[in-house]
Amino acid sequence: MVANPNSLLMSQITAGGYWFGTDTAFMSLFNMAMNHPVPTEADYKMYGPSSEDEQRFGGRYHYLLNKYDDIAVLDVRGPIVSYESWINRYFGMVSYEEIANAAVTASRDPNISKILLKMDSPGGTVKGVDECCNTLRLLAKNELPIYTLVSGEMNSAAYFIGSVATKIFSTALSISGSIGAVRPLISQFNMLKDMGIDVKILRSPEFKALGHPLEPMNDKAIEVHQQSTEHFAQLFEQYVAENRGTTVELVREKFGQGKTFIGQLAVDNGLVDEITTFEAVIKRLRSND
Repeated sequence: MVANPNSLLMSQITAGGYWFGTDTAFMSLFNMAMNHPVPTEADYKMYGPSSEDEQRFGGRYHYLLNKYDDIAVLDVRGPIVSYESWINRYFGMVSYEEIANAAVTASRDPNISKILLKMDSPGGTVKGVDECCNTLRLLAKNELPIYTLVSGEMNSAAYFIGSVATKIFSTALSISGSIGAVRPLISQFNMLKDMGIDVKILRSPEFKALGHPLEPMNDKAIEVHQQSTEHFAQLFEQYVAENRGTTVELVREKFGQGKTFIGQLAVDNGLVDEITTFEAVIKRLRSND
């Protein structure tokens, strides 16, 4: 019996509550969890692990990895969630655990000398992004250079990850940025009241579970969660500054304060190093340029 993946997806997107992602990242997953048909056993057989996986490049992470001579191309596509699961492939998303594990898997291949992160993601949850980033940093430190190509979009958590690269490339129409944090606060109190359901949240101490979705929206909850959101954004800026070899002040001044930049504008503002194409990047990395 396959567990209800729609329920699993909802638990993924609500993990921790805070997001390094665009509105697209959150709403696309939320809508899938609410409206997508429940997968069948046949879907599990198609997207779940199989004995053939270990025979392919990347083993169980073959769906993320492609080999071009000594280059491992790691595709990061779709919204990013915290945990590894077969439902990620089914819903068209990926997790921090999968990204990190795929990179480690590629690094263990003696014929691989560099990794190219091919990014097309609007970002995702906060939970797990730092561990994924630290794993990639460690690989890069141990003489396995990591490069990034923005191929579509690399926003928020995706930029957090992609910024670990020695160099960031982008195609001309790709979008980069959205550096910052967001915390959706939702109150269902009025809906329940209209249904004749009376709810009272009892708590101790006063900040426990503040902003519970079954209680009215209130200023104290907004203030507390705004402070946490700002703290997450500051940590994000620090990671980016370290990865890009610059200062937090410059990240805040030049990297858009939550805005996104297309192509050359991303280069002009320091988020990206160069405009090029996937084929050109592969050619350069093959020649060790």
